[in-house]
Amino acid sequence: MIGIIGGTGLMGKQLCRHLSQQPELPLRIASRTPSQQQNECVQWSRIDLADGQGLGRFLQDVHQLVHLAWNQQPLVDIGGTWRLAYRAAQYQVQHLLYLSPAQPDLPFSGNRDNRKEAILLMRQSGVPLSVVESQPSFEALLRYCIQTAALPLWAIPNGKKIAPLPASQIAGSLATLLASGNPGQRVVLKGEEQLSLRQLVSLYRRKPNATSTAWESFLAGT
Repeated sequence: MIGIIGGTGLMGKQLCRHLSQQPELPLRIASRTPSQQQNECVQWSRIDLADGQGLGRFLQDVHQLVHLAWNQQPLVDIGGTWRLAYRAAQYQVQHLLYLSPAQPDLPFSGNRDNRKEAILLMRQSGVPLSVVESQPSFEALLRYCIQTAALPLWAIPNGKKIAPLPASQIAGSLATLLASGNPGQRVVLKGEEQLSLRQLVSLYRRKPNATSTAWESFLAGT
């Protein structure tokens, strides 16, 4: 059984889509706003790591656990992450997989020290840990640009460059790592082209109504 914490977020939805195509890997998905759609291969649970209620029941028979909560938030909830890792150790989870920004301290990827503390706590739990460090997805950047372009002043750090990639590609890498069943790995994901944040917002302002797929193609052609 594979458990996913944060299954209704941007990356959670992409990962569930990948894994649901493999019926031999039954899923148990946790979210503060779970889906009502359940079947023999997918179970949903309402879990909030802020209080951890129901976490023990969720972790029963879970062999691999994916931590995606707060992936697109400025800060990880350290207490909730420790609660998750501690309970995972109690229930003898064999593999904990964490998705972390490869380039923290950007407006949408959180504080570097906060992410390091979260990873350290997960390691201290004793559960075998894999960390996937990823550059931001095009979809996450689109959200950021929508928010930033509406501001009178741009909250964009000078000199920051990123190498974005599609969210589906990130999710596919997570799914491959889960299918291998080999914990203790560190994987770094990045796109092929480096772009500055200021350039990205400028491009968005020129084409604000594009879908994420069209926007990705637009960026790739500039």
